[in-house]
Amino acid sequence: MNFYYQPSSKRSYTEQWQQHLDQANVIANVGDIIRVQTNDFNNALKYASEQHAAVIEASTEAVCGTLSPGIERVAEQISGIEDALNILRCHRIMLTTSMFMQLR
Repeated sequence: MNFYYQPSSKRSYTEQWQQHLDQANVIANVGDIIRVQTNDFNNALKYASEQHAAVIEASTEAVCGTLSPGIERVAEQISGIEDALNILRCHRIMLTTSMFMQLR
């Protein structure tokens, strides 16, 4: 995720940079959480009885088809949100620049 300083903001450059880092960490953490949960799920299946494993797989399939496509959907949504935020930032920069040029 790219950082775009917004001069029209009431927040300082440092505050904006810190917010950017915090948001980037949240997105990275979501990915880490998904990976850990996936590994835990797969480990649980390795050590579960056949009946227990079948119940886990059936419930997962009922929720999201299979585990992999479900995780892929979550990752795609996170990526889509990141893209939308970048587009909004670009529009805000263009509007700020346009307003600044009109003031000149």
